[in-house]
Amino acid sequence: MFSDADYGEHVAASYQHGQGLPPRTLDMWLDVFARHVGPDAPDTVIDLGCGTGRFTPLLADRFGARVFGVEPSEPMLEVARESHPHPCVTYLHGQAERIPLPDSCAGLLVLFQVVQHFSDPVKAAAEIARVLRPGGTVVLHAFFAGQNFTTTHSRWFPGAHAIEEARLPRLDDTVAQLRTADLRPTAVERHVMDLADGLRSYAERMSHRALSIFQYLPEEEIEAGLARLRAEAALETHPVPVRTAAQLIVLRKPPSGGTRPHRPRPGRRVLALEEQQE
Repeated sequence: MFSDADYGEHVAASYQHGQGLPPRTLDMWLDVFARHVGPDAPDTVIDLGCGTGRFTPLLADRFGARVFGVEPSEPMLEVARESHPHPCVTYLHGQAERIPLPDSCAGLLVLFQVVQHFSDPVKAAAEIARVLRPGGTVVLHAFFAGQNFTTTHSRWFPGAHAIEEARLPRLDDTVAQLRTADLRPTAVERHVMDLADGLRSYAERMSHRALSIFQYLPEEEIEAGLARLRAEAALETHPVPVRTAAQLIVLRKPPSGGTRPHRPRPGRRVLALEEQQE
């Protein structure tokens, strides 16, 4: 896990530029979230591990909801409050294992690249279930170990792959931990998203060193990787979007009184959970 990663002032200052996403990618994810929520839009949303607020105000606009951005890093919260204010958004200091909100207060929880930072996944699952209303939805986007593909940045920073395979959670373990709180998976999907419009913009993005992995790589590998990336970017004449693939887990809390367990539904870019766990 990356629960020991430092998200202090230095990372917070560069995070928006180093972890920002193109508007079309943000819109894509909002469409995905809305599809899984269905026609009954939630009136309260929690953006858990909101960082500097890249999604938080967008969730308020998309769902017409009150949104709470919960983040353990005070420097990240300071950037969020300054850069992404919204009349329907409140930013709170907290973490997945201690969410500073009352029971059954939210209809939707969004966790975007957060699960790898959990210090106690089972306790986090219990807290997520506590604040989620009966019948509510959790959408959890993450990179997982053991998925037979490498992260895009490993092309220039090859040492990242072994570190990520050792530290990232596994999909089946994450689902099992969430099930301990009776959060029931309804879908597991693999999505491809654009990170940048081309190598030049991707190189600029990576130069901010906002990825957690940079805290675990030797400095000489980081410098060499950035040099290779800049050299390739300088030769690019017809920019092609830089993309990556990752998983989305969708879960629901049973309505009051209980119901039959949901089974994950296969579909376009969707893999049945049982297939993922083989």
